[in-house]
Amino acid sequence: MALNGKMQAYAAARAQGLRPLDAAAHAGYSGSGIKVTTSRIEARSDVQAEIKRLKRGGKSVDESGGKRSAEERLDKWGMKDRYSNPLDLMLDVMNNPDAPKSLRYQAAKDALPYCHPRKEGGKKDEARERAKKAAGGKFQTAARPSHLRAVN
Repeated sequence: MALNGKMQAYAAARAQGLRPLDAAAHAGYSGSGIKVTTSRIEARSDVQAEIKRLKRGGKSVDESGGKRSAEERLDKWGMKDRYSNPLDLMLDVMNNPDAPKSLRYQAAKDALPYCHPRKEGGKKDEARERAKKAAGGKFQTAARPSHLRAVN
């Protein structure tokens, strides 16, 4: 029985020498409950057999259906030697299809505030403006007479 895409990627990462939790993150498993998922995958005999086969020099089948060795798959997503600023690095990792999905997701979350800044003001400012507009009109209270105004 062939392994599904995530389990195949997990086995390839483990054969490459990654620790179980790192291999699970590389394969695209969710961060919540990753320890439980990892222990379940490690206990499967078919996954262990695939890891042994890949360590002996077998080829891994990636999601696109083409055959590529586990080493080529892990090394291909490497970063450039130099970036002009940190945002360029995050955008490069986010847009790199060969990078682990968890790393791409984290890079996207980290780059978000710099690409889409927050709206100025907020609910309280908007409510204050609406109150100022509502205070005007024909029902507005008149100013106090000058003799009753506080003198500073």
